[in-house]
Amino acid sequence: MTLSYKIDPMRRLITLTVAGVVTEHDIRTTDRALLSEPGYDRDFDHLVDGREGRRLIGSADVLRELAARSSVNAGVRRALVTGNLLTYGLARLFQAAHDAHGLPDEVRIFRNIDEARAWLAAPRAGDRKSA
Repeated sequence: MTLSYKIDPMRRLITLTVAGVVTEHDIRTTDRALLSEPGYDRDFDHLVDGREGRRLIGSADVLRELAARSSVNAGVRRALVTGNLLTYGLARLFQAAHDAHGLPDEVRIFRNIDEARAWLAAPRAGDRKSA
């Protein structure tokens, strides 16, 4: 499979890895599986590692659909890491659709996975540790 995910309850993080060629079916199937996982939590941040993504077969509309519905709570951060122009373009499409719907979570795009991890781990407004 070209998409895989890992739920890390200790870090309150869901990591989704994209590799090779991805189809609309892969995206929809993985999304349904993730949301039905017993360990899925709407308050966990997301790290999408798209550095190894090479091609999307089908319509990018599936990304717009995912961006239009929020499966996370307010304050959640989603870091999208890209490795090439294709994954960057798809990440921007997702981010633009997300922002157009005014959803309460935050989406940022990175080219460096360490920077993405640092952003996910950084204190947030209202966190006790940042006060």
